[in-house]
Amino acid sequence: MSGCVSWSSVTSEHQVLKRSRLALLTAVFLVASAAEAVAQLAPCDPTDVKIATTPIFSQRPANFRLFLQKEGLITESADVVLLGDSILNRWPGDQVQRLFPGATILNLGIEGDTVQNLLWRLSNSRIQDVRPPQTAVVMIGINNLLDGVSACAVAAGTEAVLKNIRMKWPSTEILHLEVLPSGPGFMRRYSDLQNLNKEVSTFVAGMSNARSFVADASLTCGPPAAPNPVGRHLPFWPFLSNCKNFLPDNLHPSPEGYRVLTSILLSAMY
Repeated sequence: MSGCVSWSSVTSEHQVLKRSRLALLTAVFLVASAAEAVAQLAPCDPTDVKIATTPIFSQRPANFRLFLQKEGLITESADVVLLGDSILNRWPGDQVQRLFPGATILNLGIEGDTVQNLLWRLSNSRIQDVRPPQTAVVMIGINNLLDGVSACAVAAGTEAVLKNIRMKWPSTEILHLEVLPSGPGFMRRYSDLQNLNKEVSTFVAGMSNARSFVADASLTCGPPAAPNPVGRHLPFWPFLSNCKNFLPDNLHPSPEGYRVLTSILLSAMY
């Protein structure tokens, strides 16, 4: 009959569309894999490394004022010293006490700190007056990633920080906390984040009296990316989550997020 479309024709068109989608997804997968392989093989940009390993004080007035405020709080003795950026700075004191019951805590996290800022503080602040604590907790690097610095350069800067701490406090236990996922779907520079954390955790494994910890998927309310039809987790295939463990910026943990993060670390530490 005129005006009627046969079922076989519809089915055929549907199959063509399916094959086209699969071909497109396969092409996307191959391009992503190739780009990832090239990124892993590419040498680290010397300029990036120079920036990340050259100590310099924070160029942000509000952050430098916070540094000056914390200088006035530094005491010569503390059981645990926290060194890092806003993630550590905002860690509620009662949650830190859960990790280190009965310990005296000196929280020297600074908003917006980069690895080079922390390197500068280690050698140009009253941190030098602090006697070796039992434990130093270190989390640093996310702000460098946000600034577009390559993962290998951020790793080089982080390793310089850890070496400095070890030289300064030879007997202190170092607990390195890996950089947390962030951004929409927690996929911001996710491949770089993985490379950074892997490189630094390998470095920490070679140090004496040092451990590296990573938060599991319970912090981000599930894996950082949803499975796609190709069967891989691709950085441009994120799901946009509304995870209550993070503030709306998907960068800083919420109060509930800090409770979850503390519980994760408690399970891993003891």
